[in-house]
Amino acid sequence: MIYHKLLSLGLVGALTISACGAAEPTVARTTPSTSGGFLKAATASSKSLQRTHEFFGIHSLKPHVQIAIVIDGTESMDKEIESLKEGLNTLVDNIQAIKIPGQPQEPKVELAIIVYRDSDSPSGTVQKVIPEFTTDLKTVQDKLAAVTTEPGAPYFNERVDEGVFAGLELNWAPVDAKEDNTSRWMILIGDAPPYPHADEVTDPAKKERIVNEKLRLYKTEDLKTKALEKRIKIYTLKPKVSEFKDVKKAAQNPALAQASQAENEATLRFFEALAKPTFGNSLDLRDEVAQRAFLEAGFKDDRTIAAISDDDIKAWKDKDQTGVPNSTLRTVAILPHGPLHQLDFANLKSDAYLAATEMKLLFEAQGFTVKPIPDLADAWKKVAPKDAANDEQTREAIRNLGEALDKEEFICWGEIKKDGDRVTLKTSLFRSSDGDKVATYPLDSEAKDKRGMKELAAIAFRKLKSGALKYYQEKSKNPELAAAFVDPPKESPAAKALKNPTFTQNLEAHRAALTGLAALEKALQYAKHAEEPLKAGDSGSAEGKADEERQVERRRNERKLSQETLKEAVKNFEDALRFEASEGQQNPFVLLMLANCHYNLGPEGEQSQERQDFLKNLKLAYENRTQKFFQDTPMQIEIEAEYALFIDRDAVKALELYGKVLEHGAESAYIHQVRRAHWMRAGIFLGDWGVANYSTDRKNVLNPDKAREEILSILAFYPTTFEAKFYDQCRRDRYVPVQTKDVLASNP
Repeated sequence: MIYHKLLSLGLVGALTISACGAAEPTVARTTPSTSGGFLKAATASSKSLQRTHEFFGIHSLKPHVQIAIVIDGTESMDKEIESLKEGLNTLVDNIQAIKIPGQPQEPKVELAIIVYRDSDSPSGTVQKVIPEFTTDLKTVQDKLAAVTTEPGAPYFNERVDEGVFAGLELNWAPVDAKEDNTSRWMILIGDAPPYPHADEVTDPAKKERIVNEKLRLYKTEDLKTKALEKRIKIYTLKPKVSEFKDVKKAAQNPALAQASQAENEATLRFFEALAKPTFGNSLDLRDEVAQRAFLEAGFKDDRTIAAISDDDIKAWKDKDQTGVPNSTLRTVAILPHGPLHQLDFANLKSDAYLAATEMKLLFEAQGFTVKPIPDLADAWKKVAPKDAANDEQTREAIRNLGEALDKEEFICWGEIKKDGDRVTLKTSLFRSSDGDKVATYPLDSEAKDKRGMKELAAIAFRKLKSGALKYYQEKSKNPELAAAFVDPPKESPAAKALKNPTFTQNLEAHRAALTGLAALEKALQYAKHAEEPLKAGDSGSAEGKADEERQVERRRNERKLSQETLKEAVKNFEDALRFEASEGQQNPFVLLMLANCHYNLGPEGEQSQERQDFLKNLKLAYENRTQKFFQDTPMQIEIEAEYALFIDRDAVKALELYGKVLEHGAESAYIHQVRRAHWMRAGIFLGDWGVANYSTDRKNVLNPDKAREEILSILAFYPTTFEAKFYDQCRRDRYVPVQTKDVLASNP
């Protein structure tokens, strides 16, 4: 199955960094009832100091530290404001006491303070108490002492987005990609969410009010983007009890109490949506039971992962290879089918692109790791022949592409011709190392077929496999490579997966689902480009600033394209469901893909129609999970695990179900589901997906040692996959405290 889990990237959200170790840590405090108490508690004991250090990622502290404190200044925050006044000195003292290797002086700490409130607050929505970073702690304390809480508009929402934006607009140190010596932190403290953005509201009256009264100015995604561009880590603290302005009325009014709880959850989701993607942390102090477990768990439970070296990965691989199919080591890149000098990577509905996507599904079902087709476009531009190529030029182009892609062993490419309703497909498999043709279809002459691309691609794929098998058995004498092309036994899971890679017999539904998958993959490419760091330049010159602005604009465009392409995927998946509906089908595969799209279209961490659509489609996938193509397969189990994690919020059950998927590791048809199960289990063991906030069985869930084992399995057995590259980059860039034998770069 092609599903390259955007859920786990957050776009492959995903890429939520807490899935590799930046999840909520264990923190001890002398005053557990307030977030300000957290700031005071760093001197309570050496253990609590360690825990506080882990929360803020002190292991990667740099010589210059800028801290912007952005705090809710409404009446419910009296205790927090007072605790902040008392605890600020302690926080600064503890940071300055840290010894940074190679730095004789103590860290230089600069502070700024922003207080946000609500619409009707006398001092306005945002009060810049310390509007520029300063090292003058006495001035900070004097101005902070004058801050008092104020009333605002009734009920729940506040102008958090404006407070965060004001904090992001402070005079942060410029980013130096070559030698960045500044740690940039924003500490966001509050007990209520922002108003919804107008784009998230369907009710016309509510939308009009939000726009007219300017209740929400900044989208969550834009705030996150701005923080990432400035390398600001956002740490969020949610007080133990949300003392909303009308909490007494809420206790007497069940409807209001329910609304209060919903807004409480919205606060946490908004905070996490800012903290996780910016490599910060989010701490919820409202649940006394969870809080006690949090405090009593001990320092070992802070999700610090022991170092992972290259030798560790090798030892893990040598220790146990049972249940890992040999073909996990086989990789292939599949080009759109057409003339080499004019390959079309843009038209997802073209026969050329659909043929490549068909072949991609078939290779994945056989157990291969397949390079995402959109990722080939940039590499191909560098090696594509300028004119129609002869056999030798084709071989050279394939060889050059192989060098550009580095680890892809095979490259699949061919051409398509149409004559009315008759389609001619010619495709070949090449060795990327030298461009040598391993197998081709048709072998002797062009074959014409009236059947859909799905059937034609399946015929071609069988011919490629048999040709490659013969090549490596007879010519190359390589049994290991030959094994990758052996046909699975009839009626085996692999054989069924090869026959029905999108689990539908309806050709119209299949084609629509295929286009949706291509769009989903394209959206992932845009999202990855949007998260690439800005290239260093001379930010002091006009030319350097202009270049930086161009890069920022390009990243905005990539994010926009990602959203537009996700919407295109939604339309195609909905078309696929419509085509099958006439046959009384509700395809759980398509429903799961549709849920995936809505998850990534919705503002991260906020209540929105997209988030509701995500939950709705995930529920429908669960309800239809026992259809004939799904029953008693890892696909069914994976859907049940997703349901447990996101709907039931039962992390223990989700771990158990993902563990059942791992039992199918030896079956090549399910390699990618097994890989995703490792990825999801690692994240859960580290408290990702909100698990750290809602799990009441933390002892059996939060476990850094088990997370490390899942990460080792990914690095050892799936080295060419996105997940492996993600974790490998994490350990090399110190996003988490894991390392190789090489000298490590500092955390950005």
